[in-house]
Parts: sequence; structure tokens; C-alpha cells
Amino acid sequence: MKKMIKFLLIAQIVMMIFSTITPFVSKGYDEYEELVAYKDRMVLEQYYKALPAGVQNYLDSGIDDQERLDQITRSLTPEARQSIINYTNMEQYLKENSDEMSEEARISLIGVLILYFILYIAGIVGIWKSRNWGRICYVIATIICICLTLVAGDGFSSNFVALFATLSDMLLGAILILLFTGSTSTEFKTA
Repeated sequence: MKKMIKFLLIAQIVMMIFSTITPFVSKGYDEYEELVAYKDRMVLEQYYKALPAGVQNYLDSGIDDQERLDQITRSLTPEARQSIINYTNMEQYLKENSDEMSEEARISLIGVLILYFILYIAGIVGIWKSRNWGRICYVIATIICICLTLVAGDGFSSNFVALFATLSDMLLGAILILLFTGSTSTEFKTA
């Protein structure tokens, strides 16, 4: 059983490396990001063109005068008001979904990633030596990885990245099952 776990650990590490390296080799991610940014700009531009001239002039002036804007919008048709809502919603969406991250968030993310890698490596070493603390580190690293995946949100991946990531996840599941069930589980408890 220990040989099986060691084999699965090596296979999982190889799959993780492939799924990490593949996006840097493929050009699909950059093209996808450019396409999404272009589409968003076009949608915003279409909404801008649909705005009444008075509202366009107001937005172009850069002056933040709520009373003037209220005067302009009161005289508009319902369709024109809807075009303003569409434009401001799209503008807000683009601001909220920008890739900019605050300095504190970057530092926190780097700290969590360092913690993850330390726990992951300690877990692999501990499992390799059949130590119980290795199982614990491996499980904690797995939980951190799941949380990071949930926080990361939507993303783009090629078929190869998805293949390697899926294989890595399947191997992770097999490793966890072997570590906590059957005769292997008792070996770790006594070690």
C-alpha cells in the first residue's frame, strides 16, 4: 500500500506541474482575455452611443453635478432612461471586475500561497516517511487549495490544463482515501 501511495503522490505532482506549465506555453489564455476585454469595451461603447446627447455631453464634461444630471434625466423617455441604466450598470460591472488587486490583498494572497506550498511539501515528505503529521499537513493543504480555487472565481483554461487538473484532482482523492482507510490508515496511526 505504501508503494501505491508513493506512486500516486509522484503522479499527482507530475499532473500539477503539467497543469501549471501548460497555460504559459499555450496562447489561448491571452487571446481569451483580449477577446473578453474587447467585447466589454464594445458593449460599453454601444450603450454610450444609445445615450441621449445631453447625457453624453454631461459624461464627457467630467463634472459631477447630480442636480444637472437629474434635470437631464427627468426630460427623457423611458427608453432613454433604460439606456442610462444599461450604461451605468456596464460601467459598474467593468469597475468591479477589473483585475486590479489592492496591495493588502496581494500580500495576503502571497502569504496564503506560501503557507499552502509549505504544508503541501511537508505533507508529501510526511506521507513519504509514513508520519501522521504528514497526513494532517496534506489535508490542510488540500483545504487551502480548495478555498483558493473558490476565491479565484471564473477563469479560462485550455483542454490540456483541464485534463491535467482533473487527473491531479482524481489522484488527490485516491491518495486521501488510501491515507484514511484500510491498513494504510493504521500504519500512519502507529508511526
